[in-house]
Formats: sequence, C-alpha cells, structure tokens
Amino acid sequence: MGIDAIFVGGEAWDREKFAVMPQFEGAYMMATWSPDVQGERSRAFVEEYVSRFDSRPEDGAALTCDALQILFRAIKNVEKLDAESIRDELYDLGPYHGVTGAIDFIHSGGPEKAGVILRFENGRTMIIRPILLTQEN
Repeated sequence: MGIDAIFVGGEAWDREKFAVMPQFEGAYMMATWSPDVQGERSRAFVEEYVSRFDSRPEDGAALTCDALQILFRAIKNVEKLDAESIRDELYDLGPYHGVTGAIDFIHSGGPEKAGVILRFENGRTMIIRPILLTQEN
C-alpha cells in the first residue's frame, strides 16, 4: 500500500513475532514489563522462570507474580478477611517493589506502576525508556 511510517503500538502486540518482521523495524510499543528489565528481582524472576519452563516469561507471568505477592501481603495485614478490608489495605501498603517494578495503589482504585517503551531493532525489542503507568487523568 506504500505506507512509509513508523508503527506505534501497545502491549497487545506479539513482540516476538513482530520483532523479526522487516515492516516493524524501528517501531515502538509500550509494555508493562520486559524480560530485559535490569532490576535484581526481574533478573531473578527471569532466571527462575527459564530454569523451570525452558522459555522466557511474558508480561502476564511477571504481572501475576507481582499481583499475588501484593494480595498475599495485604491479606496478611488485615484483621477481617473481606473485600473492603483488603481493598483498604492495598491503598495503605505503599509501593511494592516487585518483578515488574514499583506498584502503588492509589485511592481512585487503580495502580500506579512502572512500564517500558520498547523499540524493535535488528529482530529484537530494546528498552528505550522506563515510564510511569497510571489510571489517574
């Protein structure tokens, strides 16, 4: 069709598939996490995941790990095990520093968390910059 543009997309993109397609060379995407994040917890998670499953983890695995750790921490701190008490404790926990970076629940109900902007270069995704993801407007 003659389109000569740099594509920009979100985390729904299949980065393994698109990274090797010439049409996506130089394209950007936003993601909640990347296995290439250099933090200590991220590296340890990737190493453990690869040793158990013989493949690199996707965002969902890392996000699930963090979500469960946050939930367990909140449940451990509540006196009454009900949805309202757990929700209130999530707000009061403060930032959780996990596999995907810092996550902090704000009183609108949404989390603020770290994310990354990736660029497709030479058949790989490269981290361009960290970003803060929030549901606050």
